[in-house]
Amino acid sequence: MLLQPWLHKKGTSERGDDWEKLAVSLNAIPHPQFRVTQRSVRDHYSTMEKRRKKKVREDRASGIAPEEDNELDQLLDETIELFDESDKITDQKKQNQEEEAKKAEEMRKRSLETFKDSAKRNADEQQGARPKKSRASGANTLAYLKDRAEVEATLKRDELEMERQELALQAKEYEGRQQQFDMMSKKTRDIQQLQQQLQQQFMQMNANIMRQHQQQTLALMELMKKFADM
Repeated sequence: MLLQPWLHKKGTSERGDDWEKLAVSLNAIPHPQFRVTQRSVRDHYSTMEKRRKKKVREDRASGIAPEEDNELDQLLDETIELFDESDKITDQKKQNQEEEAKKAEEMRKRSLETFKDSAKRNADEQQGARPKKSRASGANTLAYLKDRAEVEATLKRDELEMERQELALQAKEYEGRQQQFDMMSKKTRDIQQLQQQLQQQFMQMNANIMRQHQQQTLALMELMKKFADM
C-alpha cells in the first residue's frame, strides 16, 4: 500500500486517513511487532522531523563536514522535503487568494465611489439649474447618463480584467501543481524503491541469523553426541 499523506492539506481528514492507514499497516507487521495509533505515528514522525532539522542546522553552523548520511537519513530528508513543499504550496495558494480578494474589494470600492461622486455632481447641477431652462436641464441629464455609462463601462472592464487575472493565476497554479505532482511522484517512487531495498535487506539479515542459529544448533548437537559416545 502506497501512502502519501503530504499530498493532502495539513489538518484535513484525508491526511489523517493516511496516517491511520499507516498505523494499521505497521500493526499488521508480524516482526517486529508494533502497537501504534494514528496519533502516535504522526507524533513520532514530528519528533523525528524536529530532531533531523536540528541536527542539520547544527552541522551547518559548526562548519565541519558532517558524516555521510545513511539510507534512513536520506529517506527521512526526502520525506521532510515532500511535506514542506506541499505545505508551502498550500500556504502560497491561500495567500494569493486572499490578495486577489483584497484587490477585487478595493477595486469595487473605488469604482463605487467614482459612480457616487459622479451621480452627486450631476444631481447638484440639476438642483442648481433654473426650471425654465429646460435645455440646460436636458444637457445635465445627458451628462449624468454619459458619466453613468462610463462608470458602468469601467466596472465592466475591471471585472473582465479581474477574471482574466484569475484565469491566469489558476493556469499558473495548475502548472505548478502539475510540476509538483510529477516531482512528488518521482520522489515517491524512489522512496518506495528504497523501502523495498530496506525490506529485502531486513529479510536477508533475518535469514542469515536463522541460518547461523541452525548451524550453531547442529554444531552443539554434534558436540553433545560426541560426548555421549565417549
